[in-house]
Amino acid sequence: MLVFCQWEDLKKHIAETLETMGVPHLQLSGNIYKRSDILRRFQDRITFPHLSIASYSSKMQREIQR
Repeated sequence: MLVFCQWEDLKKHIAETLETMGVPHLQLSGNIYKRSDILRRFQDRITFPHLSIASYSSKMQREIQR
């Protein structure tokens, strides 16, 4: 899953919500070397599991409304 967010406070909230839901995630930040390492780890982890979008969507909405 890729999530693009330009606001730091929303990015933090999304990361916390994903963590609470047990969804593995990485954040692209830091210098060029750190970003390269993060991208490599992301590419190594790419899998396309069958997720119920409705299920994750409703869980995400409940977490955001907290």
